[in-house]
Amino acid sequence: LLSMTPEQIVEIQVATTLDIIRDRRGPERALGMAWAPVVDGLFLPQHPIDAVAEGSAKEIPLIIGTTRDEFRLFSVLMSMPLPRDEEKLAARVRHVFGDRGNPDCAARGYVQDAGGDPAAAATDFLTDLIFRIPAERLAEAQSQHRKDTLVYRFDWPSPLLDGRLGACHAIELPFLFDPGPDSVMAALAGPNPPRGLTSVVQGAWGDFAHDREVRLDPLGIWPCWNPKERPTALLDSECTVAKAPDAERLARWDGV
Repeated sequence: LLSMTPEQIVEIQVATTLDIIRDRRGPERALGMAWAPVVDGLFLPQHPIDAVAEGSAKEIPLIIGTTRDEFRLFSVLMSMPLPRDEEKLAARVRHVFGDRGNPDCAARGYVQDAGGDPAAAATDFLTDLIFRIPAERLAEAQSQHRKDTLVYRFDWPSPLLDGRLGACHAIELPFLFDPGPDSVMAALAGPNPPRGLTSVVQGAWGDFAHDREVRLDPLGIWPCWNPKERPTALLDSECTVAKAPDAERLARWDGV
């Protein structure tokens, strides 16, 4: 690596990423991450979730969350390939679950939730696999050591592409950072995002950064997450707090 130019490294990175996107390495690798940290026993001695469960982050307060439709950015905007029938989706779920859980039942549940559309069901499944379940488990691990752990789900949908993006990956960023009108982030939120949501998000994150009790105006104090009730702030034009949202859907991952 030290002998390579930056251009050579980028060329290899792009080629490897395209191999995975184009599914040249088998269906089990399709939609996977081309680059990821590796537990090597030296620089990364153990899996991060195990380290957090043991208290490695006990001095660090966390806000943890996802958007409701994370994977739609990739399936809609980037046209990433998805299973187009229920059996192919079930095969993907079986590969992820292995001998744990009930993959066939989970696949049927996702298809039913998506109104019988296997591609939409696959998008929901990948949202949970890549984003939602890791976030929930991080919250569970961290809350053992810090009672002030906060969890959100960002539900406001992008108006782009006639709403097909939904509350996709990165849709919360323009509300948090309030960029200029010509930025890529602002484009994702469209021309008329709700200014009130920007105020709620920035106010809450500001309270958090200043080590204050975090408020979700006009709801009051943002309740801390606990594994029994799983209170989650649902951030939308009208913000609410829900206990264990999507509980039935997330229960499909028990033991996986």
